[in-house]
Amino acid sequence: MTSHKAKPARFQSIKSTSGEPFEFADRATALLACYLLAGVRWPDKRFASITSLHCEVSQDGWRLDDLLVAFATAGQPRRLALSLKSNCQFTQRNAPKDLVAAAWRQWLGLNDGCFAGDRDYWGILTAPHAPRIRDAIHGLIEDARNQPAGALAGRIGEKREPSKIKRDLFQSFACPSGLAQQAGNPSQSDDITALLSRFVFWECDFISSPSASEALAISLCQQCLADDAR
Repeated sequence: MTSHKAKPARFQSIKSTSGEPFEFADRATALLACYLLAGVRWPDKRFASITSLHCEVSQDGWRLDDLLVAFATAGQPRRLALSLKSNCQFTQRNAPKDLVAAAWRQWLGLNDGCFAGDRDYWGILTAPHAPRIRDAIHGLIEDARNQPAGALAGRIGEKREPSKIKRDLFQSFACPSGLAQQAGNPSQSDDITALLSRFVFWECDFISSPSASEALAISLCQQCLADDAR
């Protein structure tokens, strides 16, 4: 009779089984709701005041579906599709693969056409990262927005960009080859700059104590009250 050794049980991390990711998402959504109620413009200069929030929007074709934020605009609506993550997602070398794949699928219009590349944005609201990673991400976003087409990719490819973190992170935003082929345009795998120009990276410290993000939410709520009620 053959005996089989029992396999050791696999344990998930406390974070993956606890309510922390859901609590973070709830608080992040509540913070944005505070901006909406207070009528205060979101800090990112690319956006005006928030006009509406929509949760879990995958049924409408959004790949980054945790939260869809709509902003006031004189013309066509401007929207931001957000992924909400309670832990750090970026390393010094890599953007999260699932985020990049979802962004490209949205950008290329695969299986849906809800994302408008000329006015919509995509991004992540996540826990605070190390300063060197945060600075590299924001630096790439600014470079992608302000430099001529091809300039950033050329500087990265020729290693004229002095920051290795920025070079590595830029390459990690490349379109997965399977998605580029599916879109019928393999050259899209090089169009990282355009994708980054519509990227929003925002950090909240709700898991910290004290929490600056929580204090901000309270301050915004107080602005909604009459002076004698604050």
